[in-house]
Amino acid sequence: MLEGIQVSKTVTPDMDADVIGGTVNFEIREARKSSSGIPKLGVMVQGGYNNLSNAYHKYNNYKYVFNIEDRVFNSRLGVFAQVNIERKNLTSNEMGATYTNSGQSTTEYLTTALNLYNIPRDRQRYNGALVLDYKLPEGKIKLMNFVSSGTTNRLTREEVFNISNNTREFDLTNSSSELTTISNVISFENMLSIFNLKAKLSHAYSETKSPDEWIASFLQTSAGINEFSGQADVDPRKIPLAVDNDLSSTYLNTFETGESFTRERALTASLDLKTNFTLTDLINAEIKFGGKYSYQRRSYDQDVFDGQSLISGSASVVDYLITDYFSIPQTTSIPIKYFQDSNYDYGEIFDGDYTMVSPLSHGTLGELADFLKSNADYIADNNGSVSYSHNNMLSQTYDYSGNEYKSAFYIMPSFNIGSQIEIITGVRYQNLKTEYTATRGIESAESWYKYNHYDTTVTQSHGYWLPAFSLKYKPVPWFDVRLSYTNTVSYPDYNAIIPRINVGTSFSIQYLNYELVPSRSTNYDINFSFYNNTLGLFTIGGFYKNIDNLIYSWSFYVRGEEVEQYMPMSLIDSYSSTSRYQVSTFVNNPYEIDNYGMEIDWQTHFWYLPDVLSGLVFNINYTHIFSEAEYPYTLTKTSGRTIEYVDTSFTDRLLYQPDDIVNLSLGFDYKKFSIRVSLLYQSDIFTGPNFWPQLRTHTSEYKRWDLAMKQELPWYGIQVFGSINNINGAKDESVIEGGNVPTSIQDYGLTADLGIRWTFD
Repeated sequence: MLEGIQVSKTVTPDMDADVIGGTVNFEIREARKSSSGIPKLGVMVQGGYNNLSNAYHKYNNYKYVFNIEDRVFNSRLGVFAQVNIERKNLTSNEMGATYTNSGQSTTEYLTTALNLYNIPRDRQRYNGALVLDYKLPEGKIKLMNFVSSGTTNRLTREEVFNISNNTREFDLTNSSSELTTISNVISFENMLSIFNLKAKLSHAYSETKSPDEWIASFLQTSAGINEFSGQADVDPRKIPLAVDNDLSSTYLNTFETGESFTRERALTASLDLKTNFTLTDLINAEIKFGGKYSYQRRSYDQDVFDGQSLISGSASVVDYLITDYFSIPQTTSIPIKYFQDSNYDYGEIFDGDYTMVSPLSHGTLGELADFLKSNADYIADNNGSVSYSHNNMLSQTYDYSGNEYKSAFYIMPSFNIGSQIEIITGVRYQNLKTEYTATRGIESAESWYKYNHYDTTVTQSHGYWLPAFSLKYKPVPWFDVRLSYTNTVSYPDYNAIIPRINVGTSFSIQYLNYELVPSRSTNYDINFSFYNNTLGLFTIGGFYKNIDNLIYSWSFYVRGEEVEQYMPMSLIDSYSSTSRYQVSTFVNNPYEIDNYGMEIDWQTHFWYLPDVLSGLVFNINYTHIFSEAEYPYTLTKTSGRTIEYVDTSFTDRLLYQPDDIVNLSLGFDYKKFSIRVSLLYQSDIFTGPNFWPQLRTHTSEYKRWDLAMKQELPWYGIQVFGSINNINGAKDESVIEGGNVPTSIQDYGLTADLGIRWTFD
């Protein structure tokens, strides 16, 4: 469906400026005329493989695409329609670990918990597209419609090792999300007497329903891992090896069921006008101006039923109901052995570094979920809300709704001075107004029954003038140099500015920061390009970005009157003025950040080599980035009963920036055969600031090899194609700087696809 992909490293005034880097624009192609007198037909059939899945599911990926297109009425009207049916197995193994500081040491760490996950994901989607275009004498009208509906079923089997409590949990989470998206775009282009006019209207709608979510948790109350409590520098790989695998004291602890609904709708209108005129025999000018307005509505709602603990005498009504229904001998607790799945195989996890045991049965626990939901009223009437009932706090604290209004207008003059110099200049004004409603509350022992909260609405507006200037100089046919100066913004994610506050029972405050301002970047770029038939295209360039108000997540401690600014104001009497609270939020960095680097790109075809070597093609892109950022924090110093807070800072790299990125592709084309081998290399990326140096996080370096090939057959327009992805089994890994031990690992395994495409013209 794509006509092409446009990548712009420099943002001109007629483009949306809410990016720190460049932009990517996907161009949808128009229908093509059939040469046979009947519409062009296309069919694609593809199968796939995932090596992390159980044997039965390794080969259940498929994709079927059917399309039809033609041009009629003297080729004025084009019609393109496509239907796509696909299924993907997205199984992964994942690991997470948490750490804390060891006393006042800046090198030692304490391992507090380890989580291991096995996550089979099955995604089925149905997609459709209809693209109509009509050519006018001086322009065209184009209507694009897309619809997609699909379901993702996810089963998360998890083992949780809690060192401080000497416990292990066995969890199984069932999540089935139904995603529907609809997109409609109508565009109009026409040449008026003076101006070339482009107008566009678009509508986008999406909703995600999760009607049947549940989580079952079994608790092993004595896991045999207390030897690691307080022990410094524990490698998390040691924990599963030391755990006591006698599960006779492992019982059903909690069971949670729920549903959620997310909805988004966006409406956008834009208008662009452009005209050309001649200033002198040497100078031609163009002026372009226009504007854009968009409205977006978001909302989220969830409803949760669960219980505080099923390992207690107070949960006896639920226990007896479960034992009767599942024919389990009468007991005050429900043993794990009745809900295990002996046929499920975890396989080798992370090359054998970690092991998972005792997989839970999805079928049996799904039956238990249905049983508890159907008996919720009886349980509440006979056992209160202790063991299983509606959770008022979880059903309200994450709900939100809100609107966003984005407006922009620009003017962009450009000049061509002879055939050698091109100048683009101008300015853009862009404003984003947000209006969100969310919940603010304080948890207590009563929150299950009645959550102490209120809703609040906050409106913020951020408008900026963003000037830009670009120069292209081409002194000879085989070389040009480009310079640019631009200003861009990066708005905070709406999940960071929703005015939600929740004060937990353990003196923790989740505070979403509605006062965040957008990050701003002033960008300078220079690129030198060399090109001819033998060299191909060779580009070398440099960039510099000065970034204000970088946004990142942060945690810190407050006590006394300082707590009040993070508390729900109408509930402020509920906090403890003598306790220390941990605030988790998002902040703007008050220090400016310099980010600069260089990029080299070479694309070539060795057509001039002898014989079969003339089919070789090569592409390499290398980027090196230099960055330095200062991050503020408050150091807590304790001397006896005296606590002193000292404002200071530390210096590290810019968040989410690697030092080196390499994209390499080597290919070979011979007649109707084509093959590409590609490499992606990325050095480690700084991902988590922390005032304890040993707890700062970064990714491990990432190196991935892929292979793709295709062969056109001499019959009926048939093409065979295939790919192997992640041949070397690369994993996404983050580590802490102390000990270089992992905080997270994601392993998506090796995947492969094989397909056949037929086109009839």
